[in-house]
Amino acid sequence: MPNTHPVLAHFTIALFVAAVVFDLIGYFTKNESLKTAGRWNLLLASISAISSVITGLSAARVLPHNKEVHRIMETHELIGLIVLGILILLVIWRIFVRGSFPAKFGWLFLTIGVIGISLVLTGGYLGGELVYRHGLGVAPMMESFMSEHSRSAHERDSVNQITGERDEVHFICPVHPEVVSDKPGLCPKCGAALIRTENDSLGEADEESPAESTEAESHIHIHKDGEAHSH
Repeated sequence: MPNTHPVLAHFTIALFVAAVVFDLIGYFTKNESLKTAGRWNLLLASISAISSVITGLSAARVLPHNKEVHRIMETHELIGLIVLGILILLVIWRIFVRGSFPAKFGWLFLTIGVIGISLVLTGGYLGGELVYRHGLGVAPMMESFMSEHSRSAHERDSVNQITGERDEVHFICPVHPEVVSDKPGLCPKCGAALIRTENDSLGEADEESPAESTEAESHIHIHKDGEAHSH
């Protein structure tokens, strides 16, 4: 799911921009064919946007990240939801006028479309920042994020030896956090090395809403026999 979101997001950006450009040129040149092209691109962009939002929200739940990344993700998510709302509004408007370009208030339709383009491009830029600057979803950086929360594991072990308590240790895939094992090894999905973690080391965002995260994830547990089992 985390790897699906960028693909769908690129389709949303391209289709939305194409829809508004076709409508703008068609509006000023009175070219009905371009307006028709704008209508179909707008419809496809809205479908792609729905899928982008769903996969994006899902990825945000499972990818480990720090506080700085979480702040950018929140803004990215908000922009994505606003863009989806704009697309749905424009599609409903087109349906209301039977699919044709609005004869009345066409300038308002185009203005909303241009605002939507500026927002979708801003959201795309933030998405690029998350991946290319902060490494969200990139295996080496995911290992780094998870190690931030595992650094104090030895200290906790020392405390637990004194108190007699013991934390449960798991090994989790940095790219697919739903893959959990009782021992070191490789992820059966992508082959990445599993990272040692403990109950509270799945990321800042997960710590803020553990119940919500638990309900959202479907875990794949690798038992001692080496086989992967879904839960």
